[in-house]
Amino acid sequence: NWLLADFYNVPAAKSTKAPILTKKIIDYAANCCTSMMILDDIHFLKMHNRSAEALNNHLKSLANSISATFIYAGIDCTGTGLLTEGYRVEKVQFSQTRHRFKIFEMYPFSITKEEGRASYQQVLEFIESNLLLLKQPPGALFESHGSYIIERTGGFMGAIMTLLREAGHTAIMTGQECITQNALQNIKLDFDSEERFKQYQARRKAMSSHSKE
Repeated sequence: NWLLADFYNVPAAKSTKAPILTKKIIDYAANCCTSMMILDDIHFLKMHNRSAEALNNHLKSLANSISATFIYAGIDCTGTGLLTEGYRVEKVQFSQTRHRFKIFEMYPFSITKEEGRASYQQVLEFIESNLLLLKQPPGALFESHGSYIIERTGGFMGAIMTLLREAGHTAIMTGQECITQNALQNIKLDFDSEERFKQYQARRKAMSSHSKE
């Protein structure tokens, strides 16, 4: 409640009781014409204790009171017990969350199919437009470095953002003011991305040796 109150800048004393604060949040959400509520890292809400159950019930109450679409984002949401609200197998049908939400699976970016390639290009172009580099040619991230970025990051958004953020910083610090292949190659990413890239390089090297034979 206090996180939401802070987001809406709700004036309330720290002694404000939960029901009153909840009412204020609902009123502010309506006054601000809130149409969407996004809650990230929802996988931390594991339905095996009373506090998680209480929070889940509170979220359901807010969803009933605020005229907005609620979106939960997290890892393996079905495996956390969130959708079943901790009910035993024989009582899963009692879960309101299970009946209220649709599941949309998210996958890493890929350029093997046209649809995925188009989405990936749009993301890179959006990132590029926000880099504010003086000499960055429009569209160069995708046209010149798109395949390499996929190889380095496995298509995972977090790794892509880290790679391009650090490459942009390098471009500014060196005065080049554009993303270069050399800058991308010299950036160290997270352990998982680096290991995946090593495996990719090993497979490509093996395939190259085989084709020569």
